[in-house]
Amino acid sequence: MPLTATLVSRAMLALLTGSTHSVKIAEVLARLDVALKQPHALDWIDGWVKLVAAVFPMARSATGSNRIRILPMLALALVARERYQEAGRVVFPPSCQPLRRLNWNGLVPSHAAKFLPVVVTAAKLRWKMAA
Repeated sequence: MPLTATLVSRAMLALLTGSTHSVKIAEVLARLDVALKQPHALDWIDGWVKLVAAVFPMARSATGSNRIRILPMLALALVARERYQEAGRVVFPPSCQPLRRLNWNGLVPSHAAKFLPVVVTAAKLRWKMAA
């Protein structure tokens, strides 16, 4: 799955801090550097990376693209953050199938930041469906 460093950095920052503000990548990296010093940071990132791999498999979509967009990555990071905080540790949905089957690109008309709450809500519902 093709992931850019910018995409992964922004999603990791959302996972560790809850911040999804659009700022320059230099600011994202500076904030991420500080966030990585949290005691749970590496465990959370390790769990999130495994979750991303389970939810976004390598298979190509019907359009022939396997590109992962920013909103699904941020949404998955924010939902994982919420679940990790609730449990006090890294947790996974019992099954990733509901999240995997979600049509991430068809949820919203564009990938503008204003649609992030819609994508987050869909991800939360799918996570609960897996339980």
